[in-house]
Amino acid sequence: MAHKSKKTVAAKKPGPSGNFHGLRLQFLESEIDNFLSRVRTKSTPAYWPELFSAYWRRVQWRLDLSVETDAEMFEKACVPIDEDLSLEDEVLKKEILKLTHGVSQRKSRILITYANLLSAYQILDEQQKVLQERSCETERLHTVALAIHETQGSCP
Repeated sequence: MAHKSKKTVAAKKPGPSGNFHGLRLQFLESEIDNFLSRVRTKSTPAYWPELFSAYWRRVQWRLDLSVETDAEMFEKACVPIDEDLSLEDEVLKKEILKLTHGVSQRKSRILITYANLLSAYQILDEQQKVLQERSCETERLHTVALAIHETQGSCP
């Protein structure tokens, strides 16, 4: 009896895949250090308008998230400002901006908690490196002490 070959499927990471990809994701990732800095100084409310403004200078609001934004406009942060929009486009733009800017208090708290945890892990990582360096130094000193003890023990 012949066995049917099973199709190999690429392993999929658990959880949602995220809404941002390509240049949009690149921009958000480039802002992580700035965001963490704002969390440490407790100035995230003032940060959101700056972030959104910088984002919309790079990304055309009319594009669906699945469509990549123009690379040149993105790099130069020169997306043209729409001044003569139809009433329909005005409503659509306001809705899109509202959805994008709608960082709820809950999401903001989650982001701040994540940032605090990330900072704590970075501190722990630095402390672990220091401990490893000290351990290596202690081991080296122990080796030297043993060598000194052995040379002293062999002298008359």
